[in-house]
Amino acid sequence: ADEDNRHRVLRVLRESLDDDAVVVNDMTKLCYEGRNRFPMEEPGGFHFPMGYGTLGFSPPAAFGAAVGTDRQVVGLVGDGGFIFTVGDLATAVKYDIAVPIVVLNDDSYDILEDVQRAQYGRTMATDIENPDFVALGEAFGAAGQRVAFEELETELPAALSAAFDRDRPTVIEIPVEF
Repeated sequence: ADEDNRHRVLRVLRESLDDDAVVVNDMTKLCYEGRNRFPMEEPGGFHFPMGYGTLGFSPPAAFGAAVGTDRQVVGLVGDGGFIFTVGDLATAVKYDIAVPIVVLNDDSYDILEDVQRAQYGRTMATDIENPDFVALGEAFGAAGQRVAFEELETELPAALSAAFDRDRPTVIEIPVEF
């Protein structure tokens, strides 16, 4: 069921973007699955920092990609990774970089929980006390919007469309349980 829910997010995201969009991924379960389940029509459209443990790669890399292309660019990141480089929102706001950053929020380092369970039979220090990501984005001067997972098919396309029409970044938080 969790895998189906991740596939649902990837499907709705793919359907919401131009064929030649650029998707910059982070180190999170959704992005791992995206490597195999996110069809791309154009070269250079799917960026994934495989194997380097680079939490937080997606937002600053997405901002940089947007500066270098006229294609739609979106960053896809988990809640833990977003906290690593959230300060880069200030630069994106300063330079009017209109990139949506989609934050999948499950209040944990979920992949680390899996590793700990497999290796040690228990978990430790994997729960995250997150801020309100919409308010946090707005505090930096970015736009912010929360998308209900239950309304994903209608709310995510609308949130992305609005984000691409802005002259600043948008933090789109999707609370998830997978």
